[in-house]
Amino acid sequence: MRGRFIASLASLLVLTFSLLALTGCKEQPTSHPQSVSSSSIVTAQLVQTHSHLYYSGSITPLITTNALSPVDGRITDRLFQYGDQINKGQPLAIINSTQLADDYHQNVNGFLEKKDAMQHQAFLFKGTAKLWEAQVIAKYEYLQGKSALETSRLEYLQAKYELEKVLKKAGVNPADIENLTLDKTNEVDNLLKKQFSHIVVTANSSGVALYPSNTSHSKSDDELNEEIEVGREVKTGQLVLAIGDQHGLSTHIQVSEIDVNRLKVGMPVKVTGDAFPEIILDGRIQSIASQAQRSESGDSNVGQFDVIIEIPKVMLDQLKVIHVGMSCKVNISIENAKSIMLPIQAVWERGGQHYVTVFDSKTKQRFDRAVMTGQTTLSSVAILSGVHEGEQIVV
Repeated sequence: MRGRFIASLASLLVLTFSLLALTGCKEQPTSHPQSVSSSSIVTAQLVQTHSHLYYSGSITPLITTNALSPVDGRITDRLFQYGDQINKGQPLAIINSTQLADDYHQNVNGFLEKKDAMQHQAFLFKGTAKLWEAQVIAKYEYLQGKSALETSRLEYLQAKYELEKVLKKAGVNPADIENLTLDKTNEVDNLLKKQFSHIVVTANSSGVALYPSNTSHSKSDDELNEEIEVGREVKTGQLVLAIGDQHGLSTHIQVSEIDVNRLKVGMPVKVTGDAFPEIILDGRIQSIASQAQRSESGDSNVGQFDVIIEIPKVMLDQLKVIHVGMSCKVNISIENAKSIMLPIQAVWERGGQHYVTVFDSKTKQRFDRAVMTGQTTLSSVAILSGVHEGEQIVV
């Protein structure tokens, strides 16, 4: 009797373990104490989402034109203040150029000498040509005279070209000199007495007078970008004043190498500022640098890419409160790939793994399923894998 009881007990234990093993092969019903009726259920759907990148910058003109020094010289008067409104054609600075005076005298003399030499060779060649026609001289003498005339013409044209370059800088009409000859000594002397102590640099566009850029990285660049002051030496082609056209605005931001590939030229952006809180400017990405800049402080090895934002249209009433140099904030909205978004409450964690509870409408059972999560918002989280569109999830 006792043996039968032990045998029956052993059979019951084997059957129990077999049932447990079969049950373990299936998705486990959730151990959450709440019932389905007390929980809300959502249907998984693919949703289009956007993420936002935020940056800080400062307002700059969309277009900048440069007024350059036409000569080497010294500033004797500055006729503007940085930040002023500048009108096209407005005088900006007066330059005294001793170098231009030297170049002028040298080129005037050189031009007149070459002109006189060419005229002399032309006179001689007339006689040579007549002698050649009369067959009085050999052919090589004729060709020698012709070559001398052509050489003198080339030298004259070169001298004329050099003179015209100087006259353009000096603001002198070339016709005043090209009709002169060395025998007109009084007129030549008056020309050579001309001094260049009043070279006027004028604005070639209208806009705001911008302070020099401080983005240079070398000492020589820093010197060229200093503010123009009376007494300062300037070189030909050196910046006298940058003029910003405010019909449009722009700003410059730096984007890390982590995010730069998410940006594309032409992407729309929103620009706001603490100084103009009620205004939202519509802009777009104008350019993205192809090379990264490293942090100057050396604190980070993450490359930063220069990105230019353009704001092509700004209303006149907006320009009354938005000024060059003001700080601004840039909001770039990026469209993400469609993904399943679930309420944050639907996702829970166990042992470092995220799970959701799937509700089977046919069996009325709930099952825990491991998932991979992605982007999280204030109220929802993206599910990258583990949940299929149309499945019902318990919240």
